[in-house]
Amino acid sequence: MFVQLLENKKKSLNNFSFEYFTVFNNDKWELAGAFWADQASKENYKVFGDVVSFDSTYRTNKYDMKFIPFTGIDNHKKCVTFGAALLAKEDADSYKWLCEAFKKAFLEEPQIVFTDQDPSMIVAIEAVFMKARHRLYMWHVTEKITNKVNGQKLGQIHQKFGQRWSIIENSIGPAISNVGFKDSISQIVWTDKLDPDDFDKRWFSIVARYKLEDNEWLNEMFKLRRKWIPAYFRYWDMSGLMRTSSRSESENHMFQQLMSNSSTLVEFISFFETAMQIQRQVQSKNDHDSRYTIPKVVTDYEIEQPAVQLYM
Repeated sequence: MFVQLLENKKKSLNNFSFEYFTVFNNDKWELAGAFWADQASKENYKVFGDVVSFDSTYRTNKYDMKFIPFTGIDNHKKCVTFGAALLAKEDADSYKWLCEAFKKAFLEEPQIVFTDQDPSMIVAIEAVFMKARHRLYMWHVTEKITNKVNGQKLGQIHQKFGQRWSIIENSIGPAISNVGFKDSISQIVWTDKLDPDDFDKRWFSIVARYKLEDNEWLNEMFKLRRKWIPAYFRYWDMSGLMRTSSRSESENHMFQQLMSNSSTLVEFISFFETAMQIQRQVQSKNDHDSRYTIPKVVTDYEIEQPAVQLYM
C-alpha cells in the first residue's frame, strides 16, 4: 500500500520522485528502502541545496525502518527538507542506493554533505558523490573526547570538582590531568582563525603535553581533520550546520511530534506530509514577514532609517 501510494503520486503529480528497492527474505520480498521528494522540495533544493545534512537518528514506524530526512537551511535560517527516505538496513549498499536515488531526483550534487561518523554512510557518500565535499559534525567528534581520551571515571571526577579541577590538576600531575585535555584541544578546534599549519603545530603540542601520542582514537581523528576541523575549510559557508547536529535534531524533533514508532508506513507518509505542510506554512509566513514587515529601529543612529528603506 505504501509503495502503491507513492507510485500513484509519481504518476499524477508534476516532478514527484519516488524510488524503492526490495530484498528476498524469509521466502518473500520485503521493502528494503524508499526515497521520495516532491516539486516543492526540489525547488527548495535549487535555492538552498549547497549544504545538505544527511541524518539518520531514529525509527518512526512499526517495521523498524530508519527514517532519513535530507535537511538544509533556508534564507530565514530555518530547517528545510529536501527529501526523505526509509531504510531497513544501515549498510554501505543501502546507503549507496540512497545516494544514487538522491542524485537521480535532484540531478545536481550538493557542495557539502554533513553526516555523523557512521562508516557505512561515509563509504557510500564518497563512492557516489563525485563533487560533494563530505564533512563530519564537530559535535559528534568532540563529545567523545572525554571517554576516548580520559575514560568514564576521570570524566566523572572532572564533573564533580568543576572549577577547582585546575588546582587539583596541578597538584596530582599529568597522569590524571588528561581530563583537562578537552578544554585545551577545544581552544584550537572551535575556531576558524587558525590556518592548517598553525592547527597542526598546536595539536601536536597539546597531545605531547598530555602524553597522548599513542592514543589510537586521537590519531585517527587527526587523520580525519580535513573533514571536521574549521581550519581546513575556514572560507567555506557551512550554513550553520557543521558545528552541531542541532539543526537536524531540531528537524527530527518536529517529525517525532507527529509520528509514532507504532505507525504503519501508510500512516507514516500521512504524518510526514502533515509535517511538510507545517514547515512550508512557516516558510511562507517568514517570506511574507521579511517582505512586508518593517524592521524595528533599535538605536538612534541616523543610518538605521535609510537601512530600513533599503531593506524594504
